[in-house]
Amino acid sequence: MEGWRIGMNSWQEILKSSVTTAEQLQALYPACNVEGVIKRYPMRINPYYLSLIEEPGDPIWKQAVPDWRELEDDDAPEDPLGEEQSSPVPNLTHRYPDRVLFLISSQCAMYCRFCTRKRKVGTTLTVSDRTIAQGLDYIRAHPEIRDVILSG
Repeated sequence: MEGWRIGMNSWQEILKSSVTTAEQLQALYPACNVEGVIKRYPMRINPYYLSLIEEPGDPIWKQAVPDWRELEDDDAPEDPLGEEQSSPVPNLTHRYPDRVLFLISSQCAMYCRFCTRKRKVGTTLTVSDRTIAQGLDYIRAHPEIRDVILSG
């Protein structure tokens, strides 16, 4: 991955060149088996992040590459921050009186294995024109909201 910058002139090219399948990752690391994990939690590792991995198991690897233990972690709830309990409409968290967190995209440049929203990333079903409209309607209906944090 030394030449990751070659031809990487836009964020679209970087995303298009990212590793998203088990086959792509196995071409680089033959002993790696992530298929079962990425069926539940998608994988995207962009070329830059791949270039930082020195060897399987190093700290960058652990942040980027799916691990079977993600599926067996009974102690970690799907929604570790309890955002769904504070969501009056989909993808909007209203935990504090004057501010909301508004998820406007479920696509990231890389899907971190420690993400607290991994249940929502990597799918176009999570965020839609409808859910964005619902969020905007909610914000308009609550004049006490003075701070909207866009996320995703």
